[in-house]
Amino acid sequence: MAFIASRPVVAELEAVSRALLFARETGCRLHFVHLSSPEAVELIARAKREGLDVTAETCPHYLTLSDRDMARIGPAAKCAPPMRDDARRERLWEQVAAGLVDVIASDHSPSPEAWKSMEGRTFMSAWGGIAGAQSSLELMLDEGAVKRGLPLPLIAKLLADGPARRFGLDGRKGRIAVGLDADLAIVDPAAAYTLKREDLYQRHRHSPYIGRTFSCRVVNTFVRGQLVYSLNEGIVRAGCGEPLSPPRKG
Repeated sequence: MAFIASRPVVAELEAVSRALLFARETGCRLHFVHLSSPEAVELIARAKREGLDVTAETCPHYLTLSDRDMARIGPAAKCAPPMRDDARRERLWEQVAAGLVDVIASDHSPSPEAWKSMEGRTFMSAWGGIAGAQSSLELMLDEGAVKRGLPLPLIAKLLADGPARRFGLDGRKGRIAVGLDADLAIVDPAAAYTLKREDLYQRHRHSPYIGRTFSCRVVNTFVRGQLVYSLNEGIVRAGCGEPLSPPRKG
């Protein structure tokens, strides 16, 4: 809890306010990553109404975990900014539903498991960062669509279309449309399961969501129309990613 207290909401608000000031003075485009507080989202929403070209991003862990979860789980749930209280978490969901958040991103931060261990170190010195990319879609469908009734198009917009548009990749990514890459996740809405360590495909198998029960499960993943993962076979085609850059203007 001392780690959480050392990174209060006011520090986040000061950083956001300062960046917004610079954006007002320079006219630059601005994207805020992994916001943890509804107060910061409101500052950015106000700037948008003023005409600034600014977007807001939060992460699944800020929408599904609280400061108490961080203390209960330990270093696997350590990140900065830290998780906030339940009331702020619910206000973030309200802002997501209201369209005030533009992007939900995993902020995946892997590390060797030993760096997350409390053996020979304190919570303060343990590696900070959430390794949760694999669970992002299932978390948002479970917590957002099933438990809170958010429409599926909104979740798709936050996880795919919004990021693609903000970073100039919407000519290839983010939507199901003619001429775009066929990047698809097929989800079974009735395949409830509890995440175990052996279910993780990342090299370092730790996650704050181990032991969590999801109401749905990704059963197939396609990249540019080719099957790369299936629930029954695991990863069936590796190394098919490719670097992308937004098209040059002018």
